[in-house]
Amino acid sequence: METSSLMQYFARSNQGQMVSVHEVPRGLACECICPECGHTVIARQGNIKAWHFAHASGADCPGGAMTALHLAAQELIQRVAKIRVPELVATATGWTTDGELISETVERPIQELAFDEVSLEVNIGDIQPDVVGSQQGERHFIEIAVTHFVDEQKRQKLAAHGVPTLEVDLSGVVAYDWQSLHAQVIDQVELKRWVHHPALADMQAQADQAVQLRIAQDHQVDPLPSATMRAVWSRTFHFNQARVYVDGFPQHIRIRQTHYLKGETFSAMHSLIRSLGGRTTGDRFWSVPLPAKEALLDGLKRMWSAY
Repeated sequence: METSSLMQYFARSNQGQMVSVHEVPRGLACECICPECGHTVIARQGNIKAWHFAHASGADCPGGAMTALHLAAQELIQRVAKIRVPELVATATGWTTDGELISETVERPIQELAFDEVSLEVNIGDIQPDVVGSQQGERHFIEIAVTHFVDEQKRQKLAAHGVPTLEVDLSGVVAYDWQSLHAQVIDQVELKRWVHHPALADMQAQADQAVQLRIAQDHQVDPLPSATMRAVWSRTFHFNQARVYVDGFPQHIRIRQTHYLKGETFSAMHSLIRSLGGRTTGDRFWSVPLPAKEALLDGLKRMWSAY
């Protein structure tokens, strides 16, 4: 039994173009074929079911509806030569001295790309994008995903070309005609994601720099407790000749050493503190955010056992 999600609403005309069942004559007069198997289809335009194409022979073609949707989406982008694309977002996070988690985000808003030229399934080196749109000399790759999505191997190949690449997810789309397909492929952005965009690297660098600037501004205030401030809790660890004191204060955790840690011990300590969002606050001092207390003490215990 046919279901609406598997019905074929597009087919290939005798002139080689994709057409909607709503723009052709009824029955065999549509003179269309299935783009998947190449067999003749008829346009069923009754009063009960949604209008759709069906194979004249009555045969079942499992991939017909999906292939037709894929090709119709490609041709639609080529016809209108434009598409709305989602925002680009780069976010960086870090910890301030008092244990506050901060974040900075750099965004490029939703845009509409208008292409000067659109090509379909052109071989470009080792890849064949579904759609290649050119805008004032800048290319964009567009992948239409109905059953097959861009995997990591393909993503790396696409990224190697340094071209912005968009994926349009039509796996759950039911498009009865060009108007509904236009709304979902061209206008909406919810079904789209950036597979690769070279601008993201610069945006991420800007976000990282903004976080580091805020942390640096925070570091300008001496984070070490005053002589009158007492630790809420303390722990002591011995590493060969060095003693490491861990003191918990209301705003952060301070770590200090009596002698310099050396070699693997110092590297392990440095890696642990950095992994917890900590930083150096003096010649023999580190500062770690309060939320990292348990992870810090567990890490120091493991180091104590190892060294």
